[in-house]
Amino acid sequence: MISLDRAFTQMGLAAEPPRDTDFFDLPRLAGMAGTTLLLLRDTGQARKLLGDALARRSPADAKGRALLTLDLAECSAVDGEPDRAARLAADALDMVHDSAVRPVLVRTRAVREILQPWTDVKAVRDLGVRLAEITRPGTEG
Repeated sequence: MISLDRAFTQMGLAAEPPRDTDFFDLPRLAGMAGTTLLLLRDTGQARKLLGDALARRSPADAKGRALLTLDLAECSAVDGEPDRAARLAADALDMVHDSAVRPVLVRTRAVREILQPWTDVKAVRDLGVRLAEITRPGTEG
């Protein structure tokens, strides 16, 4: 957490405005911080940072936005909100359209595994069906 605080401070001290070619920016840092807090199971703070990162991330960054959305889905799963988690995971798949983006598929499978106790929830079942269809042999990238 100290390292994240330092990183936010340093980003605030940057003298030059960010350029379009900058890879590491405040939305990316907020996303990393949110993911870190999710791993620590501080889902309340994680949701805030992930939501901020998602709101500020470029619409052109479909993969990055999808991965942030999957972290939000995992927050919902951890908090016992399976319907919301499954819907967010489905939204993440929608963001990358019909292309099989491996990191998004891997994270979606991980969220689906967390949702295993809630297979009676329609959105969870639908997510499982969709994942099975996307990842059948010969369709995954």
